[in-house]
Amino acid sequence: MMSVRRLRYVPLALALVAATACGGGDDDGGDAASDTGGSEPHVLGFSSDLSGAFAGASNGNLAGMQAYFERVNAEGGVDGHPVELDIRDDRLDVQVGSADIRDLAEQGVPVVLGNTSSVVWATTANLAEELEVPQIALAAVDGMVYPPRPYLYRNLMSARQAAEGELRFALETAETDAPRIAAIRYESAGTDDWETALEEAMGEAGLEPLVASERFPAASTDVAPAASAVVGANPDWVLATLNDPQAPLVMDALRNRGYTGPVVNWTGSSEAVIDAVDDPEFYVLRDIVPFDQPGGAPLLEDAEAAGVEGDLNDYSSNGYLAAKVVVEALRACGYPCDGPGMETALVEVGGIDTAGMAGPGFGDVNDESHLLTSTVSIWNRAEGEAQSAMVGDWFEPTVDGLR
Repeated sequence: MMSVRRLRYVPLALALVAATACGGGDDDGGDAASDTGGSEPHVLGFSSDLSGAFAGASNGNLAGMQAYFERVNAEGGVDGHPVELDIRDDRLDVQVGSADIRDLAEQGVPVVLGNTSSVVWATTANLAEELEVPQIALAAVDGMVYPPRPYLYRNLMSARQAAEGELRFALETAETDAPRIAAIRYESAGTDDWETALEEAMGEAGLEPLVASERFPAASTDVAPAASAVVGANPDWVLATLNDPQAPLVMDALRNRGYTGPVVNWTGSSEAVIDAVDDPEFYVLRDIVPFDQPGGAPLLEDAEAAGVEGDLNDYSSNGYLAAKVVVEALRACGYPCDGPGMETALVEVGGIDTAGMAGPGFGDVNDESHLLTSTVSIWNRAEGEAQSAMVGDWFEPTVDGLR
C-alpha cells in the first residue's frame, strides 16, 4: 500500500502536542520510502467532506487519486520521490475547511486536492491566491473559474460546459432547426449557474427562450408539479440537471404525463441511474469514462492494487486523471516543489494521455481556462443493451458555430 497520511481534522495546537509526544512521523511512512530508495516524499494536501452529505463524492474522488498515486509509487515514485497525501476531513464545515487549508499551506504542500462541496469551496477557494497554493476542486462554483483565477482549478466539467454540451447535442440531433426546449432541475447554486448558462447559450444560438423552466427543492421527492408544467409546455427536448435519486422520479413523471421525447441529463450520469431510468431516450452527459465501463479498466486495475476499489464511484475517474495531471506537474516542477512552482508547472503540462478515459485536451490549462476538462460526451443505453455506450465522439461543449 502507498504511504498515505490519513489525518482527520485536529485543532492545530493539539496536533503539535501529539506530534511532539510521538516524536513526529507516520506509522506507515516507511513503506513508500523503501519502494523508492529512501527519497523524501512529495506530500500533497487533500481536504474535503469525507463524513458528511458529500462523503460519497469526496471518497470516490479520493479513491481515484489514491489508485493513481499507488501506481506511481509502485513504479518508483516521481523521479524517485514517493507521493503521500495529507488527508483532511472538513466535515462540510467552512471553518474546519479553512483551518485545514491554512495548516496544509504551512506544512508546505504544493497543492490541495479535493473540495467537493461548493458549500465549503465558495469560501476556502479564496485562500488559494493568498496562500499561493493551487487548489484543484470538484466543487461546482463557476464563479471561481470564469474568468480563470490564479491558483484555482476544477477537475469536473463546469455548469456552463454542461449547459452548452447538452444544448449542442440537442441542436445537432433535433429534427427541426428550432426545437422547443424545456429545462428541469433541482435547486442549488450550481444548477442556478447551469440554467443561466443555458439561457445565454440559447440566445447566442439564435433560439427562442425556454418554453418552460422548472425546479424543485434539492431534497424533495415531489417532482410532479415541475414535471406537469414541463409537459404542459409541449417541448421537443427536455434538458435537465437531476441527481441520482431524482432522475428516475422525473423521468417517470414526464412519461406518465405524456411526454415521449428525449431527455438529456447532467449530474446523475452513473450506470446505476441509467439502469433505474431504463429508457432509450434518456441521455447523460459525461466528461470521463466511468470505472465500470471497458474504457475505465486502468482505474479499476490500479484501484484493486491499491485496495480502494470499494470506494470507486462516478467521481473516481476525475480524481484518477487529476492525480495524473499533478504527477506530470511534479515532474516539471522538480523536488522540492512549492505552491508557486506547482502553479507554473500545471500550465506547462499541456494536457495528459488519458488512455481513453477522457477526451482530447484533458489537463490542458492555460490563461484562458483553468478547467481540466475541455471535451465532453453523450451516453445512453439503447433498447435491449446491457450497458450504456457513447453516442458519437468527444466534443467541445460550446454552441459556437451552430448558427
